[in-house]
Formats: sequence, C-alpha cells, structure tokens
Amino acid sequence: MLNSKNISNLLSQVLNPVPEVTSSKPLSISLLSTSSKKPLVSCFQNTLEEDTKGDESEFLNTGITPSDNLRIMSLTSLKAWEQRAKTEYDWLVIRFNMYYIYLYKINDEYLVMLCCDLQYPKVLAIKKLEKLSEAMRDKL
Repeated sequence: MLNSKNISNLLSQVLNPVPEVTSSKPLSISLLSTSSKKPLVSCFQNTLEEDTKGDESEFLNTGITPSDNLRIMSLTSLKAWEQRAKTEYDWLVIRFNMYYIYLYKINDEYLVMLCCDLQYPKVLAIKKLEKLSEAMRDKL
C-alpha cells in the first residue's frame, strides 16, 4: 500500500519537463477519488502562480487559492468523466479555456488528473498518465 509521501513522489515525476519534446510543462497533477469526488493528493509545478495569472476569461481563477481551483477542476472533471460515453479508453481530455485536463483511470476508485497548458503534447500527457496508472494500479 502506498502512503501519501510515496504517492506524491510518483505524481511529481509526471510534472518533470521533457525538454527534448516540448518546452511546456504540466501545471499540476492529482490523485482523485471517484467516491468522495475530491483530490486526495496533489502536486504543483513551482511556477504555477506565475503561469496561471491572466485575464478573467481563463478557467483558473487567480483570486482563489490553487487548492480551491483544483477542487473546482476536480468536481467538473469528475462530472464529465461520469457522463462520458463508455469507450475502450481509460482516459478523457477536457478543455478549460487556456488549459487541458487529462483524466486517466487507475481503477474503479481512483483517477489521476493532470492539468497542462494548451501547448503540452496530448500524446505525451496520456503516455505519462498511462505509465503512472500502471505503476499505481496494484498499490492502491
């Protein structure tokens, strides 16, 4: 069984940049519970505050804390996950104005949620989440 420190270490690896592929970096990653409908463990890029300051048309609200923004994204994303057409894919991509939210299923109880800017390559995000999900599946 994983503890929160081990989970944080695993999650934070997904935030590592891949300069050979893109200069863009993921902004945050969270382990979500489908039953409690909230993030259990989250990791943020050090530059999150700088990267998310913008005008009012952006989804992330600079007037509230990153953890509150995360709760909003989590609730909205989990609702979209529940309403999606059942497919053979274990992932879902949702666009929130200036950001993409990637959800990836670990098991029936847990999802991981990755927040990236629009320039971050979708294939890279999904591949990173696939590998993370495989690593966490047997431990949760």
